Formats: sequence, structure tokens, C-alpha cells
Amino acid sequence: MKVMKDYFTLEVANIPVQVSCDDQMVVVALMERYKPFLTDKISAYRLKVNVHRNASTPTLFLLKPNFNRSGFQVDSENYQADFNLKSGLGKIEIQSTAPEDDLEYYLRIVYSLLAFDSGGLLFHSASIIRDGKAYVFFGHSGSGKTTVSRLSTDFQVMNDDLVMIKPAYDHWQVYATPFWNPTQVEPTVGDAPLEMLLRLVQDKTVFLEPLTQGSGIAEMISSVPVINADQEKTSELLARCLQIISTVPAYNLHFLPDASFWNAIDGIPNLEYDHGS
Repeated sequence: MKVMKDYFTLEVANIPVQVSCDDQMVVVALMERYKPFLTDKISAYRLKVNVHRNASTPTLFLLKPNFNRSGFQVDSENYQADFNLKSGLGKIEIQSTAPEDDLEYYLRIVYSLLAFDSGGLLFHSASIIRDGKAYVFFGHSGSGKTTVSRLSTDFQVMNDDLVMIKPAYDHWQVYATPFWNPTQVEPTVGDAPLEMLLRLVQDKTVFLEPLTQGSGIAEMISSVPVINADQEKTSELLARCLQIISTVPAYNLHFLPDASFWNAIDGIPNLEYDHGS
């Protein structure tokens, strides 16, 4: 008789996190969902999950974490969760009819903190690898991230909703994450140097306009989940976004719902990029 596991280890951007859970159905479901991102590496971060299936409780998505210097807490009638960066330990008590979704939301919060702690960001965006380089398309929900991903079938879509950007030796590296839903493009494991930031603007014509430093930082911050709600991290978040946009070309991409936006990207003049305000 096959013994079912009560844990799995997820790896995003070379950061493994072990998740143990007392509900094996949840473990099986998430191991299938995250299959390409699972690892056997030993992790310094360990999360413990207790599940109570309850049809009358709201989803965790409605709750916001309370931040502290070490991590965060969520404390309500139906959910108790925390994570401590210093100890690497976290736990969540879930009462829900959809514990897999609630646990994924918890994991997004944890990885947001881990990304920021490593000098990077979890970023609400689509990222496509083309010729070995990562093009990051971002904007508000409904701006077209999934659309541009579906129109880029000749290239590798790492994710059309959430990626991680981390500093490398002399550049920024973009990594896929496993967080998605069935209405989106399924993510694929990969990473590549960040080549360009492209803020999506649906329009009747296709063209690029440089993002100024000020507006670019503001648009980036609005696309950083979790961290942008922690007031104590505001100045550091501003500095982080400035670091990125000061070294990476950033544009407003006005586009139609077809693949012609790639022609606009290829047609950018080979001129010195001006990040000034």
C-alpha cells in the first residue's frame, strides 16, 4: 500500500520552502498543481498547515496580514496564520471549503517577504522569455497580461500573473512562480535576465513611449503585492523600484490584441535610454 506524503517542498527562484499539512488531500492537490516547482532540497523555511473544512467561512483572500519586523500575522475568527523570517517558521490554521486556494494565498504572502528579504520583489506581471531574455509586462488587473502571453506562443511564458525579480551580479534576474489559476496560462519553470519592463496600455494603435522615472516607480509599486501594504517597508520599496527602473529600459506599451506589439519592441531605436523625470 502506497504511503501518502504529508509534506512537499516548493522552490521558487532558488528559495525552497517546506510545507507540511495534516490534510493529505490538500498535499496531493498542491503537489499536482506545483509539480514542476517541487524539489528535494533541504529548506531553511518550514510551514505547518492545519485544515478544518467548513462551508460557512469566508476565503482568506478577504483578509489582510498584520506586519511586524519579523514577518506577519493574520488573526481572525476563521484563520490564524503567521510567518517569521528570522526563525524561518510559519503556520496557518485554515477553516475553509477551499483550503488549497487559501494555502496558496498564504504562500504568496510568504514568498513576497522572502523575495523582498533577498533584495528582490514578487511582481504582479507576465514574463516571457524571448532569445534568452525576460520581457516583463505589467499593469492593473485586466490590462492584458494574459492576452500578451497567449499571443506569444513562439516563446516561453514563465507566468502571466506573478513572477519574482531578484538581483544578480550585474543585472536583475526574472524567475517563474507556480501561482496561477485555470483561466490563465499555465506557468513554466525558467529564469532569464530582465531585458525590459513594459506597462500595458490597451489602445487602437501600437507604439512605445518611455516611462519617466517618477511614473515608472509609482506603476511598479502598485504591481508589488503584499509589500506595498506594509508602511514600514515603503522607503525601502521605493529604493528597490528605483534600483530596477534606473538600470532597465521601461516603456508604456500601447497595443492591440494581436502580436504586433513584438514588432514595436523590435523597432525601438538603439539610442541611450533616458530614465529622467
